[in-house]
Amino acid sequence: GTDDYNADLTGYFVTGDFTKPTITTFYPPREAKAFGTTENIVLTFSENVQGESSKFITLQNRHSAYTGSYTYDCSAISISANIATIDPSTFYGAGSAPYTDLDPCSLYQFTTDATGCFMDTSTNANVMAYIPDYSSSSSDAYVFFSSCLVGFDPANGAEDVLINQTVTLMFS
Repeated sequence: GTDDYNADLTGYFVTGDFTKPTITTFYPPREAKAFGTTENIVLTFSENVQGESSKFITLQNRHSAYTGSYTYDCSAISISANIATIDPSTFYGAGSAPYTDLDPCSLYQFTTDATGCFMDTSTNANVMAYIPDYSSSSSDAYVFFSSCLVGFDPANGAEDVLINQTVTLMFS
C-alpha cells in the first residue's frame, strides 16, 4: 500500500511579541500623599512603548474647589524607551489656556481611554490595558494627592512677631 497520506502536510508557526506592555512603576506612587504641584508624572513600562495616536490620557482633580478634567493626546507624550514622562503643565481643560501646575491639597486621578493609550514598539503593536478611573473602585486606579500646607510657625494670629523672625511653613 501507499503510505504517503501525510506527504502534503505543511506546518506554519507564528512567532512574535504578543504581550501587552504593562506599567511596572508609577511616579508618584499610587495613593502618594504629598506629590509636588510642579512635578512630572512618570510611568515605567515592562517594555519599550510609544503613544497611540488619537487616544487620550486624563488628569482629573477630584478633590478641591478647582475640580476639572484635563486631557492630553497620547502620541505627544515624551517617551524614551520604556519610560513615559508627563508634564502636568501640558494638559488642557475644555476651552481654557494650558493648565500650569497641580492644585495643592487635591486628589488627582490619572486615566486612559478604555482602549489604552500606549502600545509596544513591536511589529504587532500590542496595546496596553487601560488605567481605570477611581469611581470604579478598582484597585488598579491610579490616584495621588498633591502636597498641602499643614502648619506654620508662628501660629496664625500670633502677636508680637518680630519683623526679622523666621517663618516656618510645613507641608504634607
